[in-house]
Amino acid sequence: PLSALIERKSRKRWANPLIVSVERDPSLIWYGYPDWMPFSVYIDDPLRLPRPLPQDRAGWMKAARSVNAVDAYMTPLKVTLQARVEAAVVIERVRVVEHRQIPITHGVILTRATGGADITPRRIEIDLELMSEPVIAWRDSNNEFIEAPGIKLAAGDVERFHVWTLVRSEDQAIRHEWSIMLDLLVEGSMVEVPISDRGQPFITVSPGTLPTRYSVHGNDDWTDSLS
Repeated sequence: PLSALIERKSRKRWANPLIVSVERDPSLIWYGYPDWMPFSVYIDDPLRLPRPLPQDRAGWMKAARSVNAVDAYMTPLKVTLQARVEAAVVIERVRVVEHRQIPITHGVILTRATGGADITPRRIEIDLELMSEPVIAWRDSNNEFIEAPGIKLAAGDVERFHVWTLVRSEDQAIRHEWSIMLDLLVEGSMVEVPISDRGQPFITVSPGTLPTRYSVHGNDDWTDSLS
């Protein structure tokens, strides 16, 4: 019993108490939700898109990314915190640590339109264009602003939340390249967790005045409007 107690104490002290993973696959981000979220991508030449496009959201995005289309308007992520041992975790701060802006003068925004009630999971919202510096805030499932949560995790417990990075410019199309850092307080120790696209920056395109084309579920044609 004494040796087991010492082992537990040692593991808690020396082992990394937290596993952090990031998911950007839409089928996993929106697992369990109705297929109500629209998806928009930027592509320099829409003729490169495979036809017909898959009708499910994951297949649609996979086909678009296969020809180097990138997110437009918003990049959603899902972050998972998993405790190896019992741990108290506080998300102290979220920082944009890389942010490059490149003007775009050609290409098209493609939107797969859907319909239904708004989906608003608990999330960190990062607006890259609202102010001169990125604006970062927490929102709950009622879309209300909240303080960053403190989390108590038992060994094996999992905590999940979304990260939505938004752009909105209507004047100039901009390619935003960005990554973030989570500053976590884990059992009294500060831990920096980088969030990137497998070591590369995420890309989110602000549409500006680029033309937009729409498609709806069950239809592979593109139109100038949804009306």
